[in-house]
Amino acid sequence: MFRIKYDTRDKKAYAIIAMIASILTVLDIGCLSYEHLSEQFSATTGAILLCAVYPLGILAIASFMLYLDAVLYLKRLKQYGYEEPYDKKMFHKNLEELPRTKSWEDKNGKSCKNHDSMLLAGMAAIIVICLFIYDIWFWYHYFIAGGNFIILGLLLFLPTVIWLILGIFYARQMSDRKYKDDVEIDRMRKNRQTLMGGLITVLLLFVITLIYMDMIKSMMQYMINR
Repeated sequence: MFRIKYDTRDKKAYAIIAMIASILTVLDIGCLSYEHLSEQFSATTGAILLCAVYPLGILAIASFMLYLDAVLYLKRLKQYGYEEPYDKKMFHKNLEELPRTKSWEDKNGKSCKNHDSMLLAGMAAIIVICLFIYDIWFWYHYFIAGGNFIILGLLLFLPTVIWLILGIFYARQMSDRKYKDDVEIDRMRKNRQTLMGGLITVLLLFVITLIYMDMIKSMMQYMINR
């Protein structure tokens, strides 16, 4: 069964949750920021407000991302000629039961061209180029450090290799021969990663890369100043 991932009710629910969580986060930060206002709270209330900042912020971000993912999913459904489902339970959450519009039937089911993998592959390629330039600068700048630098220099190339593999992974998904969108009914091809899922992957890996590179640089500075 090809499962319907989101419906209109899901989109509205995520939008409401994201809005409420964002407002509460802003109010929470505002209460803690204004000294005259925060002084009116007891220690227990202040601790609760402080502890609630991160959970509310994470909930707001997560709900907003789910909302965007739902919007993009429903947009893909329309691109492939499906009617936007209000309640996926009406179709037993089965994509094969979701009706298609007459305009799509007239196109004989011609697939829509994918651009998400192209964008993700392009982002990965830009990051690979930037990392490679940084690697060369790092080697040139710290070349005088000697033998210990060689090990750190090689370790510095690890993120570049990982990003290169990720870029190739997304580039391969640009092909319609082996990959398809998640709203296409085809058991012979694999689902390509969605734009939102890819952006989350790129963002998390980018943060990890920055932390890793800063750690390598700090270790290098420590060895030089030792």
